[in-house]
Amino acid sequence: LETSKSEVLKEAYMTSAEILINQGKQEGILEGKLEGIYQTIQGLKTAGAPMELIVKATGLSEEKIKQI
Repeated sequence: LETSKSEVLKEAYMTSAEILINQGKQEGILEGKLEGIYQTIQGLKTAGAPMELIVKATGLSEEKIKQI
């Protein structure tokens, strides 16, 4: 059974769409994680947590934390 040219193109478009959708999902997940880290840092700073604790809790450098 031979696959028609239009079926091949349709499959290629769907594959491209799936790749773009998955890329968008991954970017959204990353944005959510970054926002969570940002909120955690803000909360810890507001609570008066020592910088050493914030560094350990977030895995970020002291310099990065000071920028937030």
